[in-house]
Amino acid sequence: MRRSTKTADVYQALPGFEPSVRFQLTGRSMEPCLLLGQTVECRTPRSLTPGNCYLFRFGDRMLIHRLVKAKNGTAFFMGDNSGSIEPVSCGDIVAEIEDRASQLYKLITVIINRLFLMTADFLPFFLRGFFLRIRLKGLKIIFAITSYFIKIRNNYFR
Repeated sequence: MRRSTKTADVYQALPGFEPSVRFQLTGRSMEPCLLLGQTVECRTPRSLTPGNCYLFRFGDRMLIHRLVKAKNGTAFFMGDNSGSIEPVSCGDIVAEIEDRASQLYKLITVIINRLFLMTADFLPFFLRGFFLRIRLKGLKIIFAITSYFIKIRNNYFR
């Protein structure tokens, strides 16, 4: 393990990181799974799995968002608390992020994000904003419900 790193230093640290790097988050686009100020650990991506979080280059910034789908060398990402869709070349994906979301949450998130991705181009602007707000509220509710049931399951099987 290496020491905690600031987001700006990630560009220098990641190309040769072994086996992982930690740094502190500076944004809110992945709430409620990844919180502002939380320290996350990144590792070399093993494979691109929809629902997992990845660190990638997007223009001159580094972002962490959840993978919606990868097709023909392009990966599509969305933040859990963000409405933007980021199409990225698979070569710009730098690392996989460890997040605390359950597999059920990841699966439901992928389904909701794919539906939003399919319909986003066809919706008028005012309806797109409406569906985006519903998506954001729905993801927060789903995270709370799945987290609650995981706590119950963990307490029951101790």
